[in-house]
Amino acid sequence: MSNAGYVRDQLLASMPNEALVLVLDISGCRYLDSAAIEVLFDVSRRLGRRRQELRLVMPPDSPLRRVIQLTEIHTAAPVFQSLDDALTE
Repeated sequence: MSNAGYVRDQLLASMPNEALVLVLDISGCRYLDSAAIEVLFDVSRRLGRRRQELRLVMPPDSPLRRVIQLTEIHTAAPVFQSLDDALTE
């Protein structure tokens, strides 16, 4: 929670205006707290205002699958099973 704002700011700063999509690969993550989920929703909202999109990468066997489903993050950022899928969509 203490670094959620920093992570959000870094994600947004790394996204140039001419890019259409930010792909965030969370395959290696084992835990997301409520602050991290809020960061994902917030980044998605902010990118949407700039006509950009946030996409998440998470394999089907990820321990975070249930958290992602319960929070309905897919309504803000589509979830792909692989990086290739996210980049070719």
